[in-house]
Amino acid sequence: MFSRTELVALRRRAVRRGIWFRALGRIERATIDLSIRCVKTIRSVMLAQIVAEIAKKIEHAASGFLSIAEVVGRELAERVVELALSWGNGEASEWKDDIGFARYLGAASLLT
Repeated sequence: MFSRTELVALRRRAVRRGIWFRALGRIERATIDLSIRCVKTIRSVMLAQIVAEIAKKIEHAASGFLSIAEVVGRELAERVVELALSWGNGEASEWKDDIGFARYLGAASLLT
């Protein structure tokens, strides 16, 4: 079951990622807000199912950007590795396997 702290963390992540208003409807946002205000721990099975669906929706909306950034970033990482290897950097071959590096390159290219 969901606790108040978990719901607050879920809401905070959604707001910071810009998903709160973009991916959720007014009723879904109100459900989370009222659950935070009124309940310490969700005990109702029906409310827990509804909150779980909202949480899945938030995670799906957030993962969409990361997956696109990863695909774009892997292509860019391969180009960067080839360039670095041509300059004589032998350690660059490890860069293309670094998921964080690929996501960074992809996110940077998508946000500019």
